[in-house]
Amino acid sequence: MLYGAVHKINKILDCNLLVVTSMHVTLCLERKLQLYNCTGEKEHEWVLESVIRYIKVVGGPVGREGLIVGLKSGLVLKIFLNNPFPIPLVRHKASVRCLDLSMDRSKLSVVDELANCVVYDLSGHGLAGQALDRVPLWSEPNANSVAWNIEMPDMLCFSGNSTLAIKTADFPIHQQKLQGFVVGFKGSKVFCLHYQYMQTIDVPQSQSMQRYVEIKEFDKAYKVACLGVTESDWRLLATSALAERKLSIARKGFIRVRDMRCIELLNRLEMSHKPASHMPLSASQQAHLQGEILAFQGQYQQAARVLAQAGEVQKAIDIFSDLRKWEEAAEFAKNAEGIDVRDLMKRQAQWSVEMNDLPGAAKMWLAAGCYPEAIKLFLELRDSNSLQKVANELTNANTEALQLCADAFASLDAHDMARQVYLKLGDMKSLLEVYVRMQCWDEALGLLPEHPEHAREVYLPYAKWLLMEDRFQDAQEAFKQAGEPGYSLKMLEVMAHNAVVERRFKDASCYFWQVANETLKTLIPGTANTFEGETIVHRYETLRERALMYFAYDKIYHYIEDPFTADRSDVIFGAARFILSSLGTNQMFNVSRVYTLITLAKQANALGAFKLARFAYDQLHLLKVPRKWQDDLELDTLKARAKPHVDDDDLLPTCFNCSTEKLPLINTEGDKCSVCGHPFIRDLTTFDILPLVEFEIQPMSHQQFLQKLGSHHATGASMTQSSQDGWSSHQHGGADVMRMDDHISRSSVDKFADLLMSVSPGDTFAPVIVPEEVLVTMKRDEVFALPVLGIPNRWRYFKNMLPKTPISFDANTQLFFHEEDLEFFMLRDRCPLSRAPHISTKLTNKTQTTPS
Repeated sequence: MLYGAVHKINKILDCNLLVVTSMHVTLCLERKLQLYNCTGEKEHEWVLESVIRYIKVVGGPVGREGLIVGLKSGLVLKIFLNNPFPIPLVRHKASVRCLDLSMDRSKLSVVDELANCVVYDLSGHGLAGQALDRVPLWSEPNANSVAWNIEMPDMLCFSGNSTLAIKTADFPIHQQKLQGFVVGFKGSKVFCLHYQYMQTIDVPQSQSMQRYVEIKEFDKAYKVACLGVTESDWRLLATSALAERKLSIARKGFIRVRDMRCIELLNRLEMSHKPASHMPLSASQQAHLQGEILAFQGQYQQAARVLAQAGEVQKAIDIFSDLRKWEEAAEFAKNAEGIDVRDLMKRQAQWSVEMNDLPGAAKMWLAAGCYPEAIKLFLELRDSNSLQKVANELTNANTEALQLCADAFASLDAHDMARQVYLKLGDMKSLLEVYVRMQCWDEALGLLPEHPEHAREVYLPYAKWLLMEDRFQDAQEAFKQAGEPGYSLKMLEVMAHNAVVERRFKDASCYFWQVANETLKTLIPGTANTFEGETIVHRYETLRERALMYFAYDKIYHYIEDPFTADRSDVIFGAARFILSSLGTNQMFNVSRVYTLITLAKQANALGAFKLARFAYDQLHLLKVPRKWQDDLELDTLKARAKPHVDDDDLLPTCFNCSTEKLPLINTEGDKCSVCGHPFIRDLTTFDILPLVEFEIQPMSHQQFLQKLGSHHATGASMTQSSQDGWSSHQHGGADVMRMDDHISRSSVDKFADLLMSVSPGDTFAPVIVPEEVLVTMKRDEVFALPVLGIPNRWRYFKNMLPKTPISFDANTQLFFHEEDLEFFMLRDRCPLSRAPHISTKLTNKTQTTPS
């Protein structure tokens, strides 16, 4: 500890004794007592009757502290610093050597020059004769200094003859060896001055506490214990207080030793034996309390007898149950009335579980009639034989237990046993759930014809299992059977995205086409013109365009990545032109514009489209090209600049709508005519432009349109024929076509071409409207009609401008093809987009949103 100077008195002061208070310094010189402040000014002076022998500060308010003063004449005074008049306390018979005042100011201890320690009572009870002649409470010899405990009013200590003596109340003195003079006593610590050293000594308080316990003064014993005793002393205090039903003291003691078991006992005792209005306990309550205390002390047999005599037989049984002494507990239970032995068996079963004796516990649960608990243990033991015995013993009324048995059999893969139990319950839904959980799909699907109401519970997890097995087509069908087309659509979207990421672009085109069809199926009939309907139709068109793009890009990707390709140069050339025209300035995920331009440039050079090749190389220089291609790209660019800046006329496309020839090979505004805006209709097998022109009819229904052309209507890609009105029909190009007889002149056939020539191109393309007089002159084998998907009673009409070019039509994908190219393509591959082994030529004329 470090000390620092606070005030300094620049005076020479002579004194025999000196004490310091908060704001003053008190000096003693013979009979005088002088009070100085911290600046050195004298404020008070007391002149006493004899020489001052001892001064001690006994505390008080700041600036008004109190002193006790012992004189040589034996007089003891109390002086307050702000009071000029001393207060006499006691007149001792001998000269005073040491003084101290108890904590509560009620007792004064004096050590005189005869080495006697004398204690006086200042409360007024020890007066005899004159006011200052008080009778000592007790006196002890061989003392040279004394100090009261500042935390315990009835405890003091004094020293003398190298001995420390501690006295508590009226109990005998406890002594121990000590060198020096006692100057202070706080709690269990004594402060001793030995020569010039201050020592702190721990003194035991165990004897004082035990003396209070012996006389059952538990409150004072607790106060002494708080001064500092050992853990065993605390436990002795708590146990003794518990025996005398001093529960509050007992609780404090057990809290000190952190004995949670005893604290819980006290909680239970206080709740069950709390007397109302401080009334004494009844005989039964006392017996009950005594029994519990005996049990706590380990006297179980005696505690059980006390509780049984008090009518608390169940409590006696609980004692033996808690001790796991089941035989003694059963003996008490048999001899008592109104006690259910099954409760004891349940406790024994629980104990067996805690001891990990599961077979014994299961048997005890069965004996107690607790089937669910026994079944759970048999399941944990995987004892199917015991479970089967339990299931055979149970009746249909025990539904819960039978259900547990069935679930246990299912967990143990005992399907036959589970099936028997579920059949016993008549619960086919649970039986199907078992099959689903165990992935016994054949058995589950075999039960669905008899119970179709549970189809969703089977097909939905079955579809998810198929997904994990990579059987995507089967999973899609299972989702539909489960009535969850949303899951099917989501699965297709994920598969399409994964196919693009893995660069399986032909598979991606098929998946996107399926997503488009599934999206269109969500359109509610009659809502095509609403916002929701238009959104669905727009998404369908976007997905279908994406499918076409990935189908075309598959040829570009394999041309670049594979060392060889089976596709002709003109097919790859057409695919590249289709992609660049359709993309324009847009981008599509994983469709590389660099791959497409390199492919276009190489094929254009090979086919004689040098102008287009130069355009492709110029575009490549604006893009980031792989370093390994840069040297070849520079060389090819130089070669292209050395060639004529023209394209071969045979490669330039022609618009069959406006009859414009030599159109640009690429239109960045879209895959359409740059003059009239008519969309090009391409054959996906070769990417050639088909000679088809879209037209519309004057306001009339489709049935009226058919009547104008004939009396019969063949659904699909052509009109019906009537053998009696001059029309003939036949199969042509994989589609039903209708042909007019030869009595119609050639000049009448050209009316459609004249109509096209009479229409001036506008800013936006709109199909030409064919009047009735032109409609009747058109040959039926040149006309294709197909329904507008998603919009009932809406049809699209196309005219083949080159009748000698046979055209086939696929009803599933609504795609047109050159007949010969399609036949050659189907020999080595499947139908584009749909991947079907055969094309479908059958359309429906029913008013529905999708073709069948």
